[in-house]
Amino acid sequence: MTRIPLEILLQGDRAYVESWAQRNEFHSTVNKIGQNVVQPGDTLDESLLKDNGFYLLAGEHVGFELSSSGNRIVGAPGARITRLVTFRAEAHIQGVDFIGTEGSNNVDYLCKIEASGDVTFVNCRFYKEKFMEPTFIEIASGGKARFVGCWFGGEMDSAGDVISNAGPAGNVGVLASNKTTNVIGTATGIFITT
Repeated sequence: MTRIPLEILLQGDRAYVESWAQRNEFHSTVNKIGQNVVQPGDTLDESLLKDNGFYLLAGEHVGFELSSSGNRIVGAPGARITRLVTFRAEAHIQGVDFIGTEGSNNVDYLCKIEASGDVTFVNCRFYKEKFMEPTFIEIASGGKARFVGCWFGGEMDSAGDVISNAGPAGNVGVLASNKTTNVIGTATGIFITT
């Protein structure tokens, strides 16, 4: 229930009071979702030094580079990223589709995790067309990633690892569905369904 300030109640106009209460309830809901509700096509702005929260609305989103620690990105059903995403710090991504797009900068790989990156993907989908490079995720030596309940799809023309991990197998954990024609790659704790 929304608490209405006395100065609003004293206005005396019922429609105004109800309008204020609805607007306040809307803002409260948006704040619970995340600090930043991102429209398709908008860029992500890390306004805080750490712990930024983003809610991607349904539609096509551009790529981005994240450097702040503790970022959380949650996608609405139908939220798709069609450009390269680079992670340089710890992040948690949930419910986002990463889609390879012809003529885009994500034909070689959809996501890049640098040595300082530590990313957890939950219920994300990764898809590439068969003419694209077989690598979906590139992880630099020292980078870490976990894929929980994720889905990798697309029939590849060439062989290769879905996850290219330059570091030890212990830096990458996978519990996912691999619907590509290639192997996951160097990881540990792999439980893959096909």
